[in-house]
Amino acid sequence: MFNNLRIGSRLAAAFIAIVAMMIAVAAFSYFNLSRYAVAVDWNNHTYKVLEQSTDMLTALVNIETRIYVGRHG
Repeated sequence: MFNNLRIGSRLAAAFIAIVAMMIAVAAFSYFNLSRYAVAVDWNNHTYKVLEQSTDMLTALVNIETRIYVGRHG
């Protein structure tokens, strides 16, 4: 099939094929990077929630300790 084409046409077809592959790789990379960004956002959110729950537990322990010391101190 390609043997019947002139050299210019073969070069143009090869160039178009390479550009199409580059576009496909770029689209695949963009899709994966956007999924990675979402995963990073959820990871940051998880750490914030863990930090807030630790702060809340610390505050509750401090309150409980003050009440206990206040009654028995």
